[in-house]
Amino acid sequence: MLKMWQYREKSVVLSENSNLIKVGAVFSGSTIMPRWFIWDGRKYNVASLEYTWEDKHGLEKVVHFSVSDGTNTYELAYNTVRLNWTLDKVAE
Repeated sequence: MLKMWQYREKSVVLSENSNLIKVGAVFSGSTIMPRWFIWDGRKYNVASLEYTWEDKHGLEKVVHFSVSDGTNTYELAYNTVRLNWTLDKVAE
């Protein structure tokens, strides 16, 4: 399944299953705050957290984070059952 996100007239399409990433995050109680992530060999520092939401994929809870590095906006997702992170969308 492919997703497309339009933002400022430029869209980046990412395949849903091929974007596993490494994320440095702070877990405090039930709050998760991503601080940085590595995508395609490059480290991106999270400058701001814009929005968070949760959804379910069957029995799996997924927490989504809209974050910015100060230039672009990214949608990160944390699967609380598989304990993995994915990069779902990029807006440049």
